[in-house]
Amino acid sequence: MFCNSEQMKMDWVGDWIGRRSAITPGKIGLYDKGCGQKFSFCELNTRANKLGNFLYSRNISKGDYICVISRNRVEVVDLFFATGKTGAILAPISFRLAAPEISDLINRIQPCALFYEDFFDDIIGSINLPESIRTVVKISDDSSCNYQTQVLTCSEDETNTPVCLSDIALLIHTGGTTSTPKICKISHQQLFWNSVELAASSSGIICATSEVLTLPFFHIGGWNIFLPLIHFGGYGVLVRSFDAKEVMETIEAEKIKIVPLATPMVLMITNHPEFNSYSFDSVDVVFTGGSKCQPELMKPFWDKNVATAQSYGLTEAGPSNFIFIPHDKNMDLVKDKADTVGQPMFHCDFKIASKDGKPLPKGTTGILHLRSLHNFQGYLNDDRRTASIKTEDDWIVSGDLAVEGEGGFVSIVGRSDNMFISGGENISPEEVEDALLKNGNVDEAVCIGITDEKWGQVPIAEVKLTDGASISENELIDFCVKYLAKFKLPTKIYFVDDIPKTGAGKLDRNAVIQQYKDRYQ
Repeated sequence: MFCNSEQMKMDWVGDWIGRRSAITPGKIGLYDKGCGQKFSFCELNTRANKLGNFLYSRNISKGDYICVISRNRVEVVDLFFATGKTGAILAPISFRLAAPEISDLINRIQPCALFYEDFFDDIIGSINLPESIRTVVKISDDSSCNYQTQVLTCSEDETNTPVCLSDIALLIHTGGTTSTPKICKISHQQLFWNSVELAASSSGIICATSEVLTLPFFHIGGWNIFLPLIHFGGYGVLVRSFDAKEVMETIEAEKIKIVPLATPMVLMITNHPEFNSYSFDSVDVVFTGGSKCQPELMKPFWDKNVATAQSYGLTEAGPSNFIFIPHDKNMDLVKDKADTVGQPMFHCDFKIASKDGKPLPKGTTGILHLRSLHNFQGYLNDDRRTASIKTEDDWIVSGDLAVEGEGGFVSIVGRSDNMFISGGENISPEEVEDALLKNGNVDEAVCIGITDEKWGQVPIAEVKLTDGASISENELIDFCVKYLAKFKLPTKIYFVDDIPKTGAGKLDRNAVIQQYKDRYQ
């Protein structure tokens, strides 16, 4: 009789650390630089069981929500492993959000427990906690904190319970600019298949290796790079918050092979005055994700003969869907494909389609659709939003504009919901931003469409220059001529000190539009 493995309860599902500990118990799997401790897989499993027994003692078990507000540290890893064993669901909250936003998220989730780092005492004191929270635990390096005295003193007895692949493992919120953040339900199946995808698509290069864990755990990217290391017995170094010098020192001292970076991190490292003092000899690849990284930003790594790659994915459909890892460190190929997000993952289908979902010819710009065994389980308590992104035949509609080139290499050119029409022509603001960012004087750029009597809408831009740079508006517009059609050229450029961002660190176009109305209209 055929069994549906998605619905079958199995011991291994969720027990990442228990299974890894059984295979390589004495191997060091994690180094938390913040506390200066290294942990073997066996030690991590013991910590997870202690926390699991603490949760059981507080009547927290399968299906219960647990929120955590913390920087990257071993206790957050403990929480993931313990909730995986017990069937509880971990919901990390971004500490970069404002207090009202954090209050909104926690009240929408209705957790039964909250764990938080003492670094955020002020934030905790200013948010409204729901009555659903029965247990609050403070995390600290201080030996007298709740976590040390109440959690790590619990029994080491095994806490693992069978769960299904379809059961929810994580709640991950995504940054929104037009409405409240969406809360994605991430299943055990999604996490498992994403790890398999990364192994297959990189021929194991980014799994059983050493990585510096730079991305925050409130972001799906943090788990995306961490879990394959556990799955395949690699070694991860946790940095509590990103510091360019600390990361470069860590890469050199720990002989790190894989360096995942968000685009702003690339800039902070390559612009650091001590960048040229580090060789990066141990590094196999620097790869980026989350937002497009201009090839020009990668050149400092190329000059050191360090291979780079972009990756792409959605929390709802991945989080990894495209990547290109140059297995032979062919720098000519690295540079040639640097403007793409690579090829589809081994087990991921894609299509580039029109608004009605019909596939478009290769080389045509359209909306990227994704389908795989690592699609998400929908938005928490929001069937309407789920239906707006997931089709009846299980395609996830990304909303990103993309074009397929030779060899299945795909380039992301913008967002379908950001496009505006000028004189009957579609303009993707990301195209304008990309052109501006190619100029070495430009640090950040954002483009919006504003109302125009003649053309309907026209593009304008706000630009933040790099420190000490000087360039005029006309010079910058003239620079863009070689990259943009005439109708896409910004009609006006405003030089600003800062460009608004969302709590998730993305360009806040709504804030820019309001800023324009307040300042210039």
